[in-house]
Amino acid sequence: MVERSAVGQTVLDFPVCLFFFDLGLSTYFFLFNLFLIGHGITEKSLGQISSAMSIGTLVGTLPAARVANRFGLRTAMQISFVLLSTVCVLRATIINIPIQLLLAFLSGMGFSIWAVCLCPAVAQLSSERARPFAFSLVFSLGIGVGALGGIAGGSLPGWFSQLLGYGETFDSRRLVLLLSSSFVVVGMLPLSKLKFTLAASPDK
Repeated sequence: MVERSAVGQTVLDFPVCLFFFDLGLSTYFFLFNLFLIGHGITEKSLGQISSAMSIGTLVGTLPAARVANRFGLRTAMQISFVLLSTVCVLRATIINIPIQLLLAFLSGMGFSIWAVCLCPAVAQLSSERARPFAFSLVFSLGIGVGALGGIAGGSLPGWFSQLLGYGETFDSRRLVLLLSSSFVVVGMLPLSKLKFTLAASPDK
């Protein structure tokens, strides 16, 4: 990502992909619990939803590795993007505890695919000399964009309410959640340009 790699990537494709992914999800999860509380969900239910997501992440880790090996890193990450963006839209639309638990579990599985693929993707998209900086760039970008997402999540609902003129009755938090879910989809555009080398089959 510091320079053109052996597989011919442009230097900005993966960072741009990460930017939209991190911005969308950091904005979403900053606001999501506040959104649920605003719709009458109790703290006990929030804890159950959070636990369901953690369980989904744990359960999805080994299948995520199999998906990456079977279909390749790019396809696996595209599955993660589609799953997370779809589930995030549904979580912001359907206010029902059993369904929220199921969707939280699926969110965790989507995250596990991304987490499993991230480091191998960075390694393949950077030369050996550039790799330390590439990893530093990826993780610093995640931290910085996460902070930006927190600011966006705290500011956009009030801004939308004032801009659209609906006042207190307008569910601006839901609008921001749907908008941030679409950011993840935008991240698929630079992701689709990436090409990864196929891993050699191990000798028996």
